[in-house]
Parts: sequence; structure tokens; C-alpha cells
Amino acid sequence: MRISSLFFCRNGRIYIYDGVGGRLRSDLNVNAPVLDASFDEDGKIFSAALGGNVMSHILAPDGSIKSDLIGAHDQAARCLEITRDPKIIATGGWDETLCGWSPDSSTSSPRKPLFSVKVPGRVFAMSPLGGTKVLVGTSNRQILLFDVRNPSQPELQRESLLKNQLRCIVGLPDGSGFTAASTEGRVAIEKLDGVGSYTFKCHRVGNRIYPVNAISFHPHWHTFATGGADGSVSVWDGNAKKRIRHYPRYVKRFSSPPNFFSTSSRSVHETAYHFGGGCSVRQV
Repeated sequence: MRISSLFFCRNGRIYIYDGVGGRLRSDLNVNAPVLDASFDEDGKIFSAALGGNVMSHILAPDGSIKSDLIGAHDQAARCLEITRDPKIIATGGWDETLCGWSPDSSTSSPRKPLFSVKVPGRVFAMSPLGGTKVLVGTSNRQILLFDVRNPSQPELQRESLLKNQLRCIVGLPDGSGFTAASTEGRVAIEKLDGVGSYTFKCHRVGNRIYPVNAISFHPHWHTFATGGADGSVSVWDGNAKKRIRHYPRYVKRFSSPPNFFSTSSRSVHETAYHFGGGCSVRQV
């Protein structure tokens, strides 16, 4: 089955929508607040939960779901990403570790990770960069870049240009760097070589400053959208350093992690309206 989007919620439920008209196909209960979830090209779903469990879920044609426990963190499993080559489920936890797991479902008990690396702080944000690398943002504003083929040491480690707590991080489409957002209503465009990096203010109304909770790039034009706790969405041209479009404040704040919302205002607003109270969305 082709999945178009997942909605994962703090009440422990994951809602699965198919690629034919975006119909709700099924839902499942992980029995713990779901902090992140994703799916692969075969339609297999992976989830990371507050209790630390990392699970896989397979949806059968009849709508039934088979779930397997593929691993666990000692504390909350906050972030989950799927690398392409090799295919690894990468998770970051509040136990200050980055772990890699095999996507195969062969046991109902936690298995040992393919790798487990200590990082300097709780993992607050993650993003893939290319097919083999993953960016990690931690609670003390450290940004690390790991290659999952050789994860023993990070290829890059630096302090973020942002001076407040990180909310999300997203790799640039050309692989030259990343964007990061913070609770201070500010976004950073950071290049791996450090050349041309800058920050800018956004999602501020008068003297009120709102966290920037989400960043999503257009797949072709490489413009990007930011969603904030002020309930608004702005679209930016990072090369020209200018805002292209501002969508007015909506009734709910945006809480989706990076790469989780469409740059279509209709999709963003519908997501906020239906799932703004404790749910996030992962889309193709």
C-alpha cells in the first residue's frame, strides 16, 4: 500500500493515510506518546515513543497491523530518520545517544543496535543529509554530522549559530549545509564549510517572540517554509535572503517537526486545524 502521510500523536495513536485521495486507511496505538514516526518506500512504518521504544508496523491489505519492537533507548526516543544507503533506522534519544537499527522485523524483544554513539546532550532534532548521513541537534545547541557507515566519530561538530534552544534542523537539498530553528523566533542557514552562514528573525508579532517549530523545503525550487507557534507560515528564498509569502495566523500553532508539513498553505492549515492539539504529520 502506498502511504501518503502519517499523523502521530501524544495520545499514542498513529493515523495512516493512503496515496489515493488521502483517505484514512487505519490507525494504531503504540501505548505511549509518539514523538516521531516515518515510513519507507515499501509502506513499513517506524515509530519512536516517549517510553524509549523504537517499533516497526506493517499494515496488511485487510487493515490489520503487525507491530514489532526493534529496539529501545534508556530514556525517550525523540527523533527518527531513515537513511537510504545503507537502509538504517537512525534514532536519537534523551539518553544522549544516537542509535542505528536494522529495519528487519524478526523478534518481539529489543535487539542490539547496529551502533550506539554518545552525543553531548539530549537529542532534540535530527535530519538526513544525503543518503548516508544524519544531522543531530542536541539540548546544548551542538550540531553533529554522522555518516552511518562509520558513525564512531562525527564528521562535524559545532555550536549552533542560534543562541537559544533548538526546535528543528533540516539538511539543505544540495547537501551543502543545514537550516536550524530555535525557540527565539530565529532561523539559521549554516554551511558545512562555514562560508555564507547567517541567521534571521521570524515569527514575531510586535514585542512577542514565538518558537519556530517546523521547516520544510520545496522539492524542486528549494525555497522553504517555516511554521511557528504564532500559528503562521512564511515562505522564504534563502539565496535571496527574502520572504516570498506570509500566510496569516491560523487558529492553532504549528508543532510539526522538520520536513513534516507541506508548503501548500491548504495542507498546512488543515494539519493545524485537525491535529494541532498534540499531533504531528510526516508526509511524502
